[in-house]
Amino acid sequence: MLFSTPSVAQNNTSIEAILQMPDDSSKINELNNFAFKEVTDDAHLAAEHSRYALELSEKLNYPKGKAKALLNLGYANFTLGQYVKALSFYEKAKSIRESIGDKQGVASALNNIGLVYKLQAQYAEALDAFVNSLKIRQQLGDKAGIAASVNNIGNVYETLNDYEHALLYYNQALTACQELGNEEGVAGAYNNIGNVYRSQRNTKEAFNYYQKALQIRSKIKNLRGMAESYNNIGEIYRYRNNLPEALRYHLNSLKIKKELGDQYGIAVSLNRVGDIHASQGNFAIAQLYQEEGLVYAMQMGANEEIKEIYLSLSNLSARKGDYRSAYSYYKNYVSIKDSIFNKEKTERLTQLEAHFNDEQKEARIKLLEKDQAIQNLALKEKEAQINKQRLFNALFVAGFAFIVTMVLILYRSNQQKQRANRVLEEKNVEIQEQRDDLEAKNIEIQHQKELVEYKNKEITDSILYAQRIQQAILPSLPRIRQTLPDLFVFYNPRDIVSGDFYWFTEVQASSQIILAVADCVGHGVPGAFMTVMGNALLNEIVNENRITQPSRILQELDKKVVVALHQQQYSNEFESGSSGMDIVLVNINFALQEITFAGAKQPLYHWHNNELHVVPASKFSIGTMALTEKEFTQQSFVYHKGDMIYMATDGYQDQFGGKNGKKFMTKSFKEMLARIHSQPTELQQAYVQDIFHHWKKDNQQTDDVLVMGVRL
Repeated sequence: MLFSTPSVAQNNTSIEAILQMPDDSSKINELNNFAFKEVTDDAHLAAEHSRYALELSEKLNYPKGKAKALLNLGYANFTLGQYVKALSFYEKAKSIRESIGDKQGVASALNNIGLVYKLQAQYAEALDAFVNSLKIRQQLGDKAGIAASVNNIGNVYETLNDYEHALLYYNQALTACQELGNEEGVAGAYNNIGNVYRSQRNTKEAFNYYQKALQIRSKIKNLRGMAESYNNIGEIYRYRNNLPEALRYHLNSLKIKKELGDQYGIAVSLNRVGDIHASQGNFAIAQLYQEEGLVYAMQMGANEEIKEIYLSLSNLSARKGDYRSAYSYYKNYVSIKDSIFNKEKTERLTQLEAHFNDEQKEARIKLLEKDQAIQNLALKEKEAQINKQRLFNALFVAGFAFIVTMVLILYRSNQQKQRANRVLEEKNVEIQEQRDDLEAKNIEIQHQKELVEYKNKEITDSILYAQRIQQAILPSLPRIRQTLPDLFVFYNPRDIVSGDFYWFTEVQASSQIILAVADCVGHGVPGAFMTVMGNALLNEIVNENRITQPSRILQELDKKVVVALHQQQYSNEFESGSSGMDIVLVNINFALQEITFAGAKQPLYHWHNNELHVVPASKFSIGTMALTEKEFTQQSFVYHKGDMIYMATDGYQDQFGGKNGKKFMTKSFKEMLARIHSQPTELQQAYVQDIFHHWKKDNQQTDDVLVMGVRL
């Protein structure tokens, strides 16, 4: 559940009384307040009254009233599922409030802008809007606004499966709403916490929180909230396979949403009801519900729900045995999913890298500061121990001298007994010192353990951020399929980030494309940094320098990698002896139906008329030193429609597995291609993936794996 927070005053004046008022700012304020309250009951009528308030505000040149009217228009359109219109109204309202210095209004507009972006699956933009809204509200001390903002930030984190941060923000929202006595907000927070537990498969906790939310919403007669609670409780029953109860709750939710005209909610409920009918074997009924839900979702441009309905329809078609439709729906699902999560723009790469470098630098500074603090603390403790020992020695000598003197003068006969007591005392002191030393060492060990855990977490977080950067530079498959519609890519990094990458570009003003698959020596973080450099150099050579001949591309790439690795102060793992890359690169000329290939250590596999042609590569790697002058060669050949080409790194062939724990080897790789080359590419990808995992089984993955197949 998201919180919408337009800033309005309470209003009990009837619309008839408001319309009879003279045309002034008071009438506009009353009209705006009435329209806001009216949205949940009749969004269309609320929009009509908001437009009237907007006309009066423009007539009287009353910017504050104009901004409120625009915000209400956005709220009404948001409720009706018209997200593009809602966003336009919210942006206009924000601009006016910024111009008049209304910070409270700017925060409300930003919050609502974030709501639209969230439902359009533009999560980065949504989070940016929510965070900016929260900053303003914290400056103003607006507790109700802060509760709404932290709730909405938690909702974005929940969508991105970051449940730890989601729960953190939801509990902040719950505490704030309880302190304010905001029952509707408390119910919303309960609902959202339940969503997180449901995502974590803790259905018992999820059900308890959903029931708490429903109890409050029923008490305050919040119909929209009740519909959401019915939906969520229905999902718990569906997870528990209690399908009759699940269907009953979802139908109750659908009924309320239709009464409210909640198009987005209707789309969600239609899909859920369809899923339940599918589970009961009522396939025809299920399809009717889900196709109707798809119409609602498409009318609103609700990408997140469109994605979910396509997946449901794909599963339904597969259960019916209609695999053609299942595949078609699944392709639509993948396309929408890619547009949501992989729509990273090339121009943002530099910003991501700079941000990553800043975080790395800041992390190193923090670690150095912590190390210095630890050293200072250790020195202070050592000095204190030395001073303590000196004091103890001085006191001991003085005491010993006093005892000896007294013994000689008064208790000479007890000399032996005193000597024994002294030895015992020394032993006790020694034992005490050993115990203190052991405790100090235990504390130091615990401290070092915590420090190592902290450093490991920071390193892991940094590597995850590097993964986001690496994913951003890879060309999206939908973009490649616009030119090469029939292809597959099996991309399976060994670690979080990969030393393998693929690259694609279209040659401007010609019917040519250039496609490459590369394997940078090493894997994990070192290999990933090599992929970033390789991608950037290929862009420079082909897109900026206009070099399209494969052999020249590799020649230039080799020179630039050698220069980069030896002019910059990389660690030993990046020096020439253990760095560089192997690559398969082709220029496909569609006009001439010709392929020109050049490779570094990795061949090109070409299937024509059920016959495999292995096109050999040069025997040098890119970026490594050689005893003789390196010269990369190229080969050209004519292709025919229906031919297959395969480009791969050596990770697949080098994987250990099978019965005897041996490598897969190139021979087995060719035999696999012989079995699959005539199949559709989507089945080829599934086969390549299944064979790899079946061969590997419980063995550790040896290297990064990348296999690409293209039907021409």
